Amino acid sequence: MLLTLLSFTNYVDLRRNTKLRILALFGVITLLTASIKADYTFEIFQLPGLGDRQSSSFWGISGTGDVLAGYIQESSSFTALRLEDDSRIDLGDLQGGAGNSIPTDISQDGSIIVGYSFLEFDSFLAGAEAFRWEDGMMTGLGALPGGDGRSAARAVSTDGAVIVGASASGDSGDLEAFRWEEGTMTGLGFLPDDNSSDVRDVSGDGTIIIGSSGTAGDFASYVGVKWVNGIISQLPAPDGAANDSVYYPEAISADGSVIIGNQVYWENDTAKFLDLPEGIEGAFASEVSADGSVIVGFRDSTIIIWNRSSGVYTPTLVEEPIDVSAYGELRSQPRFQVRAMSPDGSIIVGDYFIHPVGGRFTTINFIARKNETTNLWGGFEIFNGLGDVDTANWIGWININQAPYIWSYSLGGWIYMDEPSSAGSGAWGYFLR
Repeated sequence: MLLTLLSFTNYVDLRRNTKLRILALFGVITLLTASIKADYTFEIFQLPGLGDRQSSSFWGISGTGDVLAGYIQESSSFTALRLEDDSRIDLGDLQGGAGNSIPTDISQDGSIIVGYSFLEFDSFLAGAEAFRWEDGMMTGLGALPGGDGRSAARAVSTDGAVIVGASASGDSGDLEAFRWEEGTMTGLGFLPDDNSSDVRDVSGDGTIIIGSSGTAGDFASYVGVKWVNGIISQLPAPDGAANDSVYYPEAISADGSVIIGNQVYWENDTAKFLDLPEGIEGAFASEVSADGSVIVGFRDSTIIIWNRSSGVYTPTLVEEPIDVSAYGELRSQPRFQVRAMSPDGSIIVGDYFIHPVGGRFTTINFIARKNETTNLWGGFEIFNGLGDVDTANWIGWININQAPYIWSYSLGGWIYMDEPSSAGSGAWGYFLR
């Protein structure tokens, strides 16, 4: 390898049309696949006033991240709530105060919350009914005809107009996916030869719904499916998969372009495995940003964040981001579970499960916020969070993810240059070739 000393001069700080430059850049080059720092700050987030045997969990977050939908649990009792800043609103239930409620999703503006309300918590949620909450009023959505009246809402469209979930239906009472809009619940059916289906999520405009279809009572028979404008189709398994039945979709981007679940993502009717950080075997991808550029998942005591560049998802491992040393010795390894993410991927909400020696099993809520940075290198702006810098007519476009090794798109090679050596009068660097 030869090191050629280069001198860059004629520095000019030009004001740039960043949007046009970025679009032009992405149209003609392939970015480097480089490790990306997680760049999030994780904090323990606990509701004030919880008793020793109470815990909370939050499953929905508004578009701006300032409204959360969740519940407080005490034994088998569940109280649904809406949290905005320091203001907490209990959502109530559909049983006149005698029941329980669990919210599952929230609209973009935080005004509409969906979920299910029930009398008793069991494996089939006896007496459960899907609900829609707005302006302090919880309204039951009913159920599909022919079943025993059970239903549960799983997700809601961006504007809150479309609600999706599952309901008991037909003479067998098996679950069937549904779509609710303007007071009408419509069954979505299942694949041929199946008799049961369920829903996990819906696109922002309510036209694409994801879930599973199979034979009731036969877990291994279920496969991932999607409904597009009411038409069902099976999601393919990725190349090299042992079978179809272990790859269920969990979430869909608001724009409908990317579906995720387990360790897989689907795009353009093609399934691919997500790359894993070194040393990690298997992961559960659970949330995706509105444009599909950020995916977040978990495995045991770690969180994995995939950021996308030039069509490639690069994983970053966040190991034990929450300090639980205050809880003393633990009986087992702590476990994370990601519950929700803001549409832009800047806020992540979830739970941390620990079991201290001599203590009871405890659920800790966490919230992670993407750090704000100055986004400057050598006085130039860093674009898109992936390390691209436009130095204009100085040395053109560069990528600083491997700094002090700098990739120069115009030179088509690496430059070794420390940022402090950059100055308005020029800088010295080594060109690797």
